[in-house]
Amino acid sequence: PTDGKGLLSFILQNRMSLLERQYRFAQAVGLATDRYAILRNKGALGDLVSEIGNYCALLNQRTEYSTAIAFLDRVQKDYGRLPKLGNIMSGLIHNEVLQLSKAGEYGKALILIDKRSTSGDLDAQSVASLKKLVVQNRLAQAVSESPFANALAEIENSYRGGSIDQSEYHRYLVALFGKEAQQTAATKGYLSAVKVLDQGIKLTGGNAELERGRGIYLNNYIAAIHNHFATLFNNREYGQATKVIQEGLAVVPDSSVLNQDLQLIRRTSGG
Repeated sequence: PTDGKGLLSFILQNRMSLLERQYRFAQAVGLATDRYAILRNKGALGDLVSEIGNYCALLNQRTEYSTAIAFLDRVQKDYGRLPKLGNIMSGLIHNEVLQLSKAGEYGKALILIDKRSTSGDLDAQSVASLKKLVVQNRLAQAVSESPFANALAEIENSYRGGSIDQSEYHRYLVALFGKEAQQTAATKGYLSAVKVLDQGIKLTGGNAELERGRGIYLNNYIAAIHNHFATLFNNREYGQATKVIQEGLAVVPDSSVLNQDLQLIRRTSGG
């Protein structure tokens, strides 16, 4: 082109290429905006969209998601919904939701999702998927870090509110009760851990993993009683040894190990 517009467009395009090579995409967007204002054709619009995408990709790489989203809001206000930028916007929103969730800002993440659903930047499927992701991250953190009662309440409320289904509800319960049982066993003993798991088994309607854990803690309790008995028996403290075994059998009357110990002490002591 030889007219003034064509010459200016050519200069701007060369300058844009140089800025791209220097990763100065914000400035390139400014020039692409000027060039589109001059030409007002499909090619110039495509170049503008490309530069906007480059700039957003740079901000995304820097994890500056909220800055990129605000920038696209301004673009959308000035030009409407340009081609290809919808996918970029939804990707940035997704990353911003992830960033907020990792920071424990679950409320802000849900507010962002609702706002972007209303604005039309997210479709119904994306909204549901992102909300589910936020809930899962929140519950995972609650199981890992929150006091037992608080985490349990979070799980229960999420299930009753429909944020998680029954299989997910059981999965979080298993993780929570397994963790609580382990901590309880270390501080209060195996029987207390069994009681914790009994509560989880009741809530899940009989979870196999919790049942296995219960069996392990019960066997550990039996082994501890047996070892205590053996020490007393070897020291010929038969009265105390009998008492220990009887206390154990009151908890697990069908234990073959403890019943054998009881028979041994009776034969030895003549009781």
